[in-house]
Amino acid sequence: MAYYLERAEDLKELVDTFVEEFLDGFDVNKKNDALIQLGYIINLAIRCNPRQPQGTVRRNIIQKAIGDHVVVSMTKEVSERGSTYNKLHLDV
Repeated sequence: MAYYLERAEDLKELVDTFVEEFLDGFDVNKKNDALIQLGYIINLAIRCNPRQPQGTVRRNIIQKAIGDHVVVSMTKEVSERGSTYNKLHLDV
């Protein structure tokens, strides 16, 4: 298994513990909103790296970490400057 996926498995354990300890008592809508925000936080943390990974690697990390709780997907989008990028989509 790739090193980054092994680290993502560690992240998954932390996410699962977080969900059990802090989100299980929440209303379903509030819990789903919190899980989506957590996914975007993980995404931004990955993007903060000065040597950003490819979109597929980023999606794989997020999928491994939070995929048990939300649906993770990416699409190719065009930015305002005309360049293409992989846009993250999270759904419950």
